[in-house]
Amino acid sequence: MRGGLRRVASLVLASLTLGAGAVGTSNAESSILAAWHWADQGTPGNTTVAERVGAVSMRPPAGGQDNLVHTFVRGSDGNLWKNWWTGSSWVWSILGAPTSGVASSVGVIRYGDGFGGHLAYAFVRGGDGNLWRNTSVTGNSSWTNHGAPAGGIAEGIGAITVRDSPTANERPFVFVRGNDGNLWLNSWTGSHYVWSNQGTPGGGIIGTVGVMTVKDSPGGQERPYAFVRGGDGNLWLNWWSGNSWSWSNQGAPGGGIAAGVGTTGVRNSSGGAERPYAFVRGHDGNLWLNWWSGRAWAWSNQGAPAGGVSDGVGALTVDNQRPYAFVRAGDGNLWVHWWTGRAWNWANQGSVGSGIAGGLGVALVPDPSHKPYAFVRTNAGGLAVHWWE
Repeated sequence: MRGGLRRVASLVLASLTLGAGAVGTSNAESSILAAWHWADQGTPGNTTVAERVGAVSMRPPAGGQDNLVHTFVRGSDGNLWKNWWTGSSWVWSILGAPTSGVASSVGVIRYGDGFGGHLAYAFVRGGDGNLWRNTSVTGNSSWTNHGAPAGGIAEGIGAITVRDSPTANERPFVFVRGNDGNLWLNSWTGSHYVWSNQGTPGGGIIGTVGVMTVKDSPGGQERPYAFVRGGDGNLWLNWWSGNSWSWSNQGAPGGGIAAGVGTTGVRNSSGGAERPYAFVRGHDGNLWLNWWSGRAWAWSNQGAPAGGVSDGVGALTVDNQRPYAFVRAGDGNLWVHWWTGRAWNWANQGSVGSGIAGGLGVALVPDPSHKPYAFVRTNAGGLAVHWWE
């Protein structure tokens, strides 16, 4: 893995104040040489991290480099919390909760603010069974009730943005599993949000793997893909062809699927089509990859680190062409499985402080170069970040 000599403190990030005070503990350390680094972000206020919501890299409100890292979690106090980079240090900010409280996470997207920067949309399931959105903008944050499909929401699947063309406005797409067992989509039409029933695969939906978009060419539209684990033990894909939605049975590796790890898109060349990659943890303890070659879907056994794969953290692609899958292994360490351009490799990333309790997500920082960030929950109930600098 390669990178220039940089310091995290040199990231040029605009300060984004979200109305609530920056509180809590954070013990982020400076990096000195090009290498992987750990930083213990501490805990949010007087509470602990209960659940992942998501992580994104954003441009400051006035524009600039796309390197403003924000990580959202649900605190044990029932509030939504954000750990973010001010330009000189990491801080915690409390974003509150809907009136009914935060029941579980759905996902986070970054959305164009119309001025060259981004704002963050964090979607959660409220205690009332509805989908709620927290919008973070300069100076404040607010909550919006998106309602729910008939029967209410059972589980969050994920959130993405979709462009119908490279020059079109982004449209948020939020996928959830309804209490009726179906996949439901809450999407922005350009004027309002609508709920769409996507149906369900054979055996129903029992878990999420990830959501993503695919472009068939640099000038093409973004097509949404939602990967879920079906009640029949198979991986299922709900995808938009450009004209209609379809369900595809992706099958399963030997021994079946235990849990999702994450999804990402990969290009063979800068002008090539994006190819979807879906990583899962098999019941055999190995990491498995379901991927599109350009002609057909295939399963690949990626093996496992010491002790096997115990928890997924997430997947992303560096330089558009090199996929990385982060997992927590049975030895308690963070491991990354990554493509060098010629071969797959496993690398032991070690651990931090009190140890790793579970994965919280990943984010790619595009500017000034593609840098992967992996976030985990510590055994002390806090947040830790592992990044390449």
